[in-house]
Order: sequence, then C-alpha cells, then structure tokens
Amino acid sequence: METFTVDVYRAENRPLNVPLIAPFTIASSRLEMVENVAVRIELSNGSVGWGEAPILPFVTAEDQKTAMAKASEACAFLRRCPSLTLGSMLEDIGNSDEFFKVTTISSQIS
Repeated sequence: METFTVDVYRAENRPLNVPLIAPFTIASSRLEMVENVAVRIELSNGSVGWGEAPILPFVTAEDQKTAMAKASEACAFLRRCPSLTLGSMLEDIGNSDEFFKVTTISSQIS
C-alpha cells in the first residue's frame, strides 16, 4: 500500500437499484429490490475501480439518500486530494471527521 500511488482523475457515485429474482424476508421485513450505492473511481493512469455500499434500512440507520450524500462527499474529497500513497489516502479518509468511518474497502482494479 505504501508504494502504490493514488492520483484520482474521476470519482462518482450513483444509485444502484436492482430488483431481486425472489423476495428476501428477514424478521418482519420483506425486500423485493436492493437500493444500494455504486462508486466508480478512475485514476489518472486509467485504472478503474468499482465499489458498492449495501443499504438495508430496516437493519441499519442509513437509507439510500443518506448513503448517496456521504458517497458524494467522499468522491469530492478524493477528487481534490493530491496524489498520495494508498496507505496515506486510506488513513486520511479513515481519520476524517467529514465522513463515516471506513471499516472495509474492497475493490477490483482493472
């Protein structure tokens, strides 16, 4: 992480609304569609990574509107960041009071 440099060219989020093939039931809640948030990050070297924030409003306090707002803030932060090592960038995001704490990050760079 300390040798990979992150220079964000573009960062954006969008709603990810997907109907389920079969409804999902937990306790007294029934879910027929997921309303998640997708995040796309493009680096200046052309690498692209996608992430997803799953939203379960009947389990967590967040809904899609709140997650979209926080993802927009995080994307704006990434766009204005100088080029940093991956470790430094994750530390800056994790220590920032601007966002929710980053607990897990998974991405696939293509």
